Amino acid sequence: MSRKTLSNILALAGLTVALAISFGEEAISGETMRVTITDVRNSDGVVHVLIYDSARAFEAYSMTDLATYTTVPASAGTMELDFDGLVPGTYPLFVHHDENANDIFEMSGEVPLEGYAYSRTMGVESYPSFSEAAVEFDAGAMVSPMTMIYYN
Repeated sequence: MSRKTLSNILALAGLTVALAISFGEEAISGETMRVTITDVRNSDGVVHVLIYDSARAFEAYSMTDLATYTTVPASAGTMELDFDGLVPGTYPLFVHHDENANDIFEMSGEVPLEGYAYSRTMGVESYPSFSEAAVEFDAGAMVSPMTMIYYN
């Protein structure tokens, strides 16, 4: 496989979550995107949701070129989040269930110890490209449910 392994990407994403927290949310005028996250294992910790707006930022794991970002308390089962101020466009999403709320994506070797999800249910076997994970967002549209992946 010519791509970086999923575990390396997820480890990098975990190390950069703290940067995203300091980045925060920047509101712009636009529409509301509803994101549904399913199969959240428990209510421990928090859920980080990153929404990218460029292929370059997504594929470079940039924390400064996000369309928006949020952290919310985890809730077992299904979670629905609204993101205000997004203009219609193409966005890949990444979700991390940070069960111990330490802002690190926990790994054991190459196996993720915490849940994660990508839009379009990508990322089960490898890190998706921008086009593989991107969803088209139009005014009033909902993103198809993102199903959490847990390996332990």
